[in-house]
Amino acid sequence: MQVHGSTLLQQLTVYSSLRNYSHNTFLAINLLSAIAILPEARETDTPTFKNNRRVLRLLGAFYRHVLEAFTNIKLSLHEQLVHISAAMHLMMAIYQKEAGRFVPSQTYFGLMTAGKNLFFCVAKTQLDDPDGRFWIIQPGSDPLEGSFGTVRTISCSETNTDMAQLGNRLTAAVDSTIFSQNILSGLVKNASTKTTWMAGRRTAEHELQTASWEPPFAAMEAMGGFTIFCPFGKNKMSPPEETTVPATSDTPPQLDSDAQFHPDVEDVALEALISLEPATKAPEAYLLIPGSTKTQHKATVLRIFSSRFSISERLKRVRGFSRRVV
Repeated sequence: MQVHGSTLLQQLTVYSSLRNYSHNTFLAINLLSAIAILPEARETDTPTFKNNRRVLRLLGAFYRHVLEAFTNIKLSLHEQLVHISAAMHLMMAIYQKEAGRFVPSQTYFGLMTAGKNLFFCVAKTQLDDPDGRFWIIQPGSDPLEGSFGTVRTISCSETNTDMAQLGNRLTAAVDSTIFSQNILSGLVKNASTKTTWMAGRRTAEHELQTASWEPPFAAMEAMGGFTIFCPFGKNKMSPPEETTVPATSDTPPQLDSDAQFHPDVEDVALEALISLEPATKAPEAYLLIPGSTKTQHKATVLRIFSSRFSISERLKRVRGFSRRVV
């Protein structure tokens, strides 16, 4: 990874600011972008390097589709859905082969659910308002909550804003400012969910073949039982090795010889030593007060001796303890 990492740093055009910028989102986007634009391996590279670079470029293709869909404001809704479809197909193909070695199951199903919801929202908007608009960055957060988070992020988590600052920041941060830069981007009548889904599949198949992976989608359709939530077929959400219960036998195991019935010599000797050790008496936690039948906990006695004079008077008055235990 260090060899590939040198190329990643070369691809970061903002590397000088990356070293001094501490915002996690900025760093994450630049890292994913660097992986997404990794070049092909050179002819003089070793076969191992070429294989690693090919896999990294496949991962970069997935990152590129996600970043393009959510960060490129110049794309139309149709183009955004194509990128989302390609990312979902790539993730399904890789997860079907690598399972948890690729991403955790929670991440896989979370991303698939997000992609499915986007396609469903576009379809519902087309039925409800054919001439309406839909932006893929709108689902998933309450508008008021999003505005509050934007203002708090722009200002500071420990400071309040006055009316002028609040008005300026809300005006500059609202989504409508971004949407107005490309009015036609959100028109649902220009997007076809089926066409974009199949276009994304073809893009994913081409990128899988470039990475020397056989696209599994045709075989999945032929076998049946495969969906984005059932990538392993048979309408199951987990791989077979995670759902198969090992068979148990009622027949007891056969012993090789009678020697297995004899206890170990070291165990017998250890038990004998333990039995010879004298039983130690547990330390007493309470002390008997001289001249009285009452007992006092050791911690209380130490507390009285370690306290100041005024504190000891208060304890004596409230709890009824003697001032000094002699």
